[in-house]
Amino acid sequence: MGSLPIGLGAALVALALSVWGQTWQRLSRLETEQNAEFVNPWRRSRWLLGTAMYFFAALFDAGSYLYAPIAMILVIYALKLPVVAITARVCLKVHISPGSAGGIALCAFGSVVSLAFAPRPSVGKLHTPADFFTLPMSVYLCGTAVTCALLIRVVATSTNLSVAAWPLLTTVMSNVEKLFSSAIGRLASGEQVISLKWFYFPLLVVVLMGTNGLLSLCAIEQQSPHTFVPMGFGFTAIILGTESFLFGEFLNVVLKDLLAWIAGMLIAVIGTVLIAVFDKDHDAPGETHEAPGEAHDHYELQLKS
Repeated sequence: MGSLPIGLGAALVALALSVWGQTWQRLSRLETEQNAEFVNPWRRSRWLLGTAMYFFAALFDAGSYLYAPIAMILVIYALKLPVVAITARVCLKVHISPGSAGGIALCAFGSVVSLAFAPRPSVGKLHTPADFFTLPMSVYLCGTAVTCALLIRVVATSTNLSVAAWPLLTTVMSNVEKLFSSAIGRLASGEQVISLKWFYFPLLVVVLMGTNGLLSLCAIEQQSPHTFVPMGFGFTAIILGTESFLFGEFLNVVLKDLLAWIAGMLIAVIGTVLIAVFDKDHDAPGETHEAPGEAHDHYELQLKS
């Protein structure tokens, strides 16, 4: 139980760093549009700062899964939504509609309910890789690999579907990485992560973390955090909930606590849907940002040339 505060603390630090990192990255893009002059991302100081913060957020995020259950970390993710909305309003000059504000309130309330009834940490039970690669888990991992391949094709070829495809792609990639991070934290007593039978777990975590980081950078260049993050959370709630059940975190949870956790997550997901619906058109330059609409048109012409 003593490791739980460490896991939750790491998750909260990751939350703060990722929100501000994505906000600075998006702000650098909007400033470039306002100036009507294309500047490569790596030449923007705000983008570099945001990227560095997002990198450190990924490290804290991976570490949080070593000490806290997936179901509890998922609740912390819901708390990211109100923070994103506030930073989008203050830093990106995004209009927060009444419907979106209601969604934020539902996310916060649902998060508190689920956190109160989330399963507590259990002892590690992974003695061999076979304990991890069960048949349901193997089918799940194969399915996510196929899904990622299809989503990469979608974001590369379709502009109409990319609004939903980007959050789903980064969420799937990120949650597979978290699955292996959580597995490392569940190794049985006496098992060494650097041993021959486990060494590829941390390698997969690093590779998946780096890949997801690059994909997230691309996504934030195309989509505002105040819509990207809520949509990502909606997908995360489903995916991490599935992973939590695959890990057996709810085996020793009484039925009423399980139902309360599910109810809290459903409330948070409903709030996510409200945010996405009411704010889906509020990121267009010239409507909610102070940059004129003509600057965005000029910027797009420069990109095409």
